[in-house]
Parts: sequence; structure tokens; C-alpha cells
Amino acid sequence: MKAMVLCAGLGTRLGTLGKTMPKCLLRAGGRTLLEHVAVRLASAGVTTLVLNLHHCAGAIRAHVIDRGGFGLEVLFSEEEALLDTGGGVRRAGPLLAGGDVIVHNCDVVTDLALEPLLEFHRRHRAVATLATLPTDDTRVLLFDDAGALSGWRNRASGEERLVPGSREHRPRGFGCIQVLSQRFLAGLAQRPERFSMVHAWLDAACAGERILSYPGDGAFWIDVGTPEKLDQLRARVGP
Repeated sequence: MKAMVLCAGLGTRLGTLGKTMPKCLLRAGGRTLLEHVAVRLASAGVTTLVLNLHHCAGAIRAHVIDRGGFGLEVLFSEEEALLDTGGGVRRAGPLLAGGDVIVHNCDVVTDLALEPLLEFHRRHRAVATLATLPTDDTRVLLFDDAGALSGWRNRASGEERLVPGSREHRPRGFGCIQVLSQRFLAGLAQRPERFSMVHAWLDAACAGERILSYPGDGAFWIDVGTPEKLDQLRARVGP
């Protein structure tokens, strides 16, 4: 099974720390964030890991080599310019051929069990399944009572995009872990080089595809995007 870890971001929210250190190489609990994610993916049955690289690419490659690829086959997808969340996956498409693919942000540490997420995705025959959480964020995904994607909303500006024919619009935050089918991945090849994955989800839902929410309520979950969040994680798991 294959998974992709998104590692290309600039880490701008980390301030000076992010200028010389990619987010995925920040350490907590005696491991880099990348190793935390890789170990969890391996425990869920992943054997091949694809990393997209841009910022501090050489340092990430060296870390992967030093750690023996975390016991996995590790492939790299280089981005000369940042391609956003959707474009990065699109670029890596040829490396992701096979079955369902887990796509995981490098800076998310969670104890959410991945095997039930995969089983849910396959049982419901979704083209994409998104791990979601309750959220107070301004920008939210919307889902109907059956857990199908029904839209997107900016709660500050009122801007929204709704899936035609949908009725309920319950707000949820994206937990930065998703399972994508090969059918969904194939569709990305028709899109521009750079785009947000949110647009791809919404376009698929508007075309009648099943984009489902997998609730992660109750799981430990932290997005290590700021120095304060890194301190919180270290307080929980150690330096």
C-alpha cells in the first residue's frame, strides 16, 4: 500500500525556525514529525512512502537516508515551485499508482487509528474520505447528515460554495488526513498544475462522486504549524 506525506511547505508560521528547518524535521518525543507519521503509516500497512519536496529538500532526503527510509520504500516528488495541496498530489500521481492512497500532512500528529479509516473508505466505496474534526476555524467544509461533502464556507466573509441538491450543511474541519481512490487521483491529471485540493473535492462532489467525512472526534490531534503548537506537543510527548 502507498501513502503520500506532504512535506513541501515553507513553514512560514514557524517564523525564524521555519527558515532553516522544514516542518517535517522538527523533533518531539525523540523523533522528527516525519518519522512520527511514517511509523504510523507503516503500522497501517503502508509499504511505499512518497514525499513531495521543495523547502530544504536536501535536508529531508538526508534524514530519510539516515533513518533507513523508516523501513519503507521512499520515493520523492520534487516541486521547483510550490504546487499547493492538490497540485502536489497531482505531480506525484505516477508514483502513487496502485490501490487506495493515504495522504497525510507532515505536521499533523494524532493517535487516530488509520486502519478503521481505510476500512470505512472501502466499505462505503468513496472516491475520497476525509478525516474531519469539530472546528472553530473561519473556513470550513460542509457535510450533510449522511456525512457526504455538501459544500465549503468562509464563516467570516459569508462566501460559500454548495453542492447542488444538498440540504444539510454541517461545518467540520479537515484533519489533514485523507484516503484517495485511484479514480479520484486519475481525475487530478485533468486539472491545472497548481490548485487547492478543496476545489478538487468540491468538483467531484458536484459531479455526483462520494466524498465522505470520517469523524475523528475524541482523538488526540495537533497541527504543529507554530512554535506554540510545537511546545504543546513536546509537553505531551517529550522533546
